[in-house]
Amino acid sequence: MVPHKIQLLRKKSNTMTPIKIYKKRQESKQLFLIQALVPEFLYKTYQIPGQYAILSTDQKNKIYLSFANAPRNTPNLWEFLIKKEGEVANKLLELKEDDEFYLLNIEGKGFPIEKIKNQNLECFAMGSGIAPIRALIQYIYQESIPLKHLELWVCSFTENHQAFKKDLKHWEELFNIHYIYDQIPPYKNVIQILKESNRDYRGKLVIWIGSQQFGNDLWNVLKEKNLAKEAFITNI
Repeated sequence: MVPHKIQLLRKKSNTMTPIKIYKKRQESKQLFLIQALVPEFLYKTYQIPGQYAILSTDQKNKIYLSFANAPRNTPNLWEFLIKKEGEVANKLLELKEDDEFYLLNIEGKGFPIEKIKNQNLECFAMGSGIAPIRALIQYIYQESIPLKHLELWVCSFTENHQAFKKDLKHWEELFNIHYIYDQIPPYKNVIQILKESNRDYRGKLVIWIGSQQFGNDLWNVLKEKNLAKEAFITNI
């Protein structure tokens, strides 16, 4: 599927738009949150949770990162969750407050908000995939999106690998969260746990974020639990 592109107003002929590091913080053992300060004209171009930005530090190499906060959630700030892995990610994490990096474009159609309304929604996030799910959950509450039911499955190696612990603690008061840490007892991943459960996904909507293999494995177990193909959704 070819992502939809949003045409940005460009400040430079090389189609790179500079944005600045506002703050950084470590979220887990390998994950860091970067807040980017962006001008108003650019801030409005991110419109739907689930979209992602193409970023660069040197105008050559690039990285694709989903937005970790909802559109209009924090004035003039975008948030990205970055795993300390790979050349571009490491260069981004070396930047200090007020240092510039570059936005090439915003892509992806995002999550289908109209389809989500009034649904029994379950979200599955693997590792850094919690970032666009966080953006979606913020958006659901920010825009008062009506839902029949909401559940979240958070999948990481251990609690030390889990990002957004403060958000998760707050969400626990609002809806049910399943924490699946497959490197601690009972050493089971979410696929194994779902296979052993008697859960029925008939009439539910599932949004997932993770590797393609994760998506394939998740679909293979959920289709056996009566999930409709059109109700199995990711952000690309």
